[in-house]
Formats: sequence, C-alpha cells, structure tokens
Amino acid sequence: TMAPKKLFRKRAPKASACNGPSRPLPPHMLYGEAVRAQVEEEAKKEAEAKGVTWITILMAKVAEKYKKLPEAEKKVFTDKYEAAKAKYAEDLKKWKETDDYKDFLKKTDEYSTKKKLVEAKALVPDAPKKPPTAMMQWLADGGREKLTAAGVPHKEMMKRASEELKKLSAEERAPLNAKVAKAKEEYETAFAAYKKTDAYKKYMSAVTKAKSGSGSRTKSDLASRFLVNKPTGPGLSPAGYYATQTGKKGAFAELSDAEKEEWNKKFRAAKEEHEKKMAEYMKTDEYQSYAEASKKAGVKAVGSRKVSRKASKKTKKRKVSKRASKKSSKKASKRVAKKAKEESEEEEEEEE
Repeated sequence: TMAPKKLFRKRAPKASACNGPSRPLPPHMLYGEAVRAQVEEEAKKEAEAKGVTWITILMAKVAEKYKKLPEAEKKVFTDKYEAAKAKYAEDLKKWKETDDYKDFLKKTDEYSTKKKLVEAKALVPDAPKKPPTAMMQWLADGGREKLTAAGVPHKEMMKRASEELKKLSAEERAPLNAKVAKAKEEYETAFAAYKKTDAYKKYMSAVTKAKSGSGSRTKSDLASRFLVNKPTGPGLSPAGYYATQTGKKGAFAELSDAEKEEWNKKFRAAKEEHEKKMAEYMKTDEYQSYAEASKKAGVKAVGSRKVSRKASKKTKKRKVSKRASKKSSKKASKRVAKKAKEESEEEEEEEE
C-alpha cells in the first residue's frame, strides 16, 4: 500500500497567505543570496557536465564557501539574522492579535483534519469498495465509449452522462437499477463483516480523533509556530556537536582518544548551558502559550521530556526498591523457617 505521506499532497497553509510575517533566513542562506550571482554560472556548467540539477551543485558550493569564511565575515550575516529575528518576533506578536491570525488557525485546523482523514484511509486498504451509482454503472456499461465517440470532452463527461440517464425510459432503466441494487446488497454484506476487523476499528479510531481535533496539530507544527526565541541545543551527541562546530561531518571517528575526550567535555558543558537556558525560557509567556496549545492538541510539549524522564527514573527506583524489599523479606522468611527447622530437629534429638 502507498505510504500515508504520499496520499495527501496538498501543502499546509502559509502564514504569509494570511498577512503573517515570514521567517528570517538563517546566516548561511543570507550568505548564499549574496554570492549566488558569482557561483551560479559555474554551478550550471558543472551540473551540465555531470548531468545533475544545477541547484544541487550551487547549494553544495555555497555551503563549502561559507564553511571556509572567516569568523569576522560570518558575523556580518549572523548579525543580520539576529536583527531580522528580533523584528520577526515583534511582528509575530502583533499578528497574533489580528483576525488574520484567527483565519490562519482555522485554515490550519481544516488542513490538519483533512490530512488525518486521508491518512486514516491507508489503514483500510482492503476495505470493500463502495457500489457504483446508477450514472457510474451506465458509464461502465458502454456509456463512456458512447460519449467519447460523440466527441464529449472528459471534463463534461459526468454532466452529459447525467443528461443521458434522465432520457432513459423506465423499461430501459430497469436492468441498470437491478445491477446497482445487487451491487449495493453485496457491498453491505461484505462491509458488515469488514466492520468487525481490527483494521476497521483502528480506522474509526483515527477518524474520530481527526474530527475531534485531538492531535490534529503535530509537535513540529506547534513548535515552529510558537517557539520563536527557543535556545538552540548542542545536538544529540558529541559527534553531532563536533560536526556543527567544525563543519566536518563524519570526521569525529577519526579523532584520537584525547581529542574525543576534549570534545566530549565541550559537548557536556554546552548541554548543561543549554539546559539552564531552557529552564529560563520555559518561564516565558511565549513558552507558556505553546505549552497550553500543546495540551489542547494532545501532544507532548518540547522540554517536557526531561520531566517525564525524571518521573520514569523515580518510578524505576520505586520498582527496584519494591523488588529488593520483596527479596529481602523472602530471604528473612527463609532464614526464620530454617532456624525453626533446626530448633525442632535439636528438640527431637534431645527427646531421643
């Protein structure tokens, strides 16, 4: 069956379509715009020789040039980005107070619901097909060929089929109605059996969830909409942190043990610093609005993972302590039973 993502091809509504502010370009993309004219011609020639898309070559060349750029020159683009980011945050705050923003939320909700409903259909690929209507049956029984031969264009096919169907007499329509009725009866029998399957139950659960709006907003959708000033983390691993800091992907494995340890320390320090910044950020109005929206949508908020991890650790400790206490009580009872047995054996020996 087709993957759910490919079933729904429409793009999500953009804030700019509802008079919303556009996100600022990051530093490397600002640099790309500045040098594009210089690199574009060279990229097109190279792409033609290799038989690939020139835009891919262009992006690779811009990325390579940006990595080699001195920090002083990089700062020019970083400063531009920070200024644009501050303006964007201010414009976003004002936009959220307008009717345009309410319209944007409405369109986003409609899009999310429709997307979920389409994706739900992927859960029932083997569901019985709905029976044809009288018009569709007429087209299948030779009506389509008749209209095509008469030169009726495809976009007018349904309209003309409806007109032709109305012209039929009761006698001419009787066999058609009999076919439709039989197909409907067979469908209802098959569908009644299919409704008892686990696949159909999962489908109905997904449909109910989509229509109720529960989980209609994804975690990334909410994060991108609300978390404008969220601190950037160091990544998930020292290797990833090394790659972002140096621009050398996959080179961490080639470092010596001493160099790896140095980067491990840097990563831990950056992680601790990020956690402190996140703790402060989670107290802001921006994050609180996001957390409230996440709760309504039924998704886990960014930053709540740590709390859940801590909670799970406490639960784990409690379970371990319970198991330990059970083991110790079992051992104690065994010791008591052993001692009682030994005492009874001694008493028996004395009696003898």
